[in-house]
Amino acid sequence: MFGKISMALLGLLFCVSGLADGDKAVRVVSPPAQVQMKCMQKFPTTTFLAKTEGSEVILTVIHHNGTKYMPIHEGIIVPGDLNYMAEKAQMMMKMGDRQEFRFPLNKCKVYKDNVLSCINGETKKFQDIEVTAMSFHSSLISSQFLDSTTEYVKLSLNINISGYVPQQEIMNNFYPSECQFSF
Repeated sequence: MFGKISMALLGLLFCVSGLADGDKAVRVVSPPAQVQMKCMQKFPTTTFLAKTEGSEVILTVIHHNGTKYMPIHEGIIVPGDLNYMAEKAQMMMKMGDRQEFRFPLNKCKVYKDNVLSCINGETKKFQDIEVTAMSFHSSLISSQFLDSTTEYVKLSLNINISGYVPQQEIMNNFYPSECQFSF
C-alpha cells in the first residue's frame, strides 16, 4: 500500500512542479464538482477523454493507430535502453488500443484552467498483466526557441504493471485548441 501511495504522490509532485506561472495565483479546487475533458488532435493519434459518472472520473485513452503507435516514452534514449524499451512496449501493448480506468472524484484536484490531477485509480487485468492506474494529470507546457514560444497541454496516465518496475507513463501533447476542459 505504501508503494502505491508514494508512487501516486510522486506523480502528483511532477504535476505540481509544472504549475509555476509567474505571479499568477493558483486556485486549487479539491475535489471538483465534475470533470469533463477531451483532448484529440486534428489527425488523431492518442486521445484522452474523461467524464464524471457518479462519484468517479472515468479516463479513456484511445490509440487510434493501434498499440504499435502508442506513446510509451518521453525523453532521451541511449542504445543501452533499447532492450528495456522493447520489453516495455511488449508489456504495454497487452493493454490494447483502448484503456479505461476509474478514479475517485474525491481524489481529483483542479489547480487552474486546464490543469488537473487524479490519483488512486483502479486496478484492472489486461491479458496476463495486472495494471494499476496510479494517476493521471494535465500540465501546461511552454517551450521557447529563439523568439518563438509554443504552448501545449501534456496529458499523462501513470500506471504500475504488477511485478514490473518502474512506473510507466502513457502521454501525449496537444495544442490548447485541441483540448476542452470543464471542471
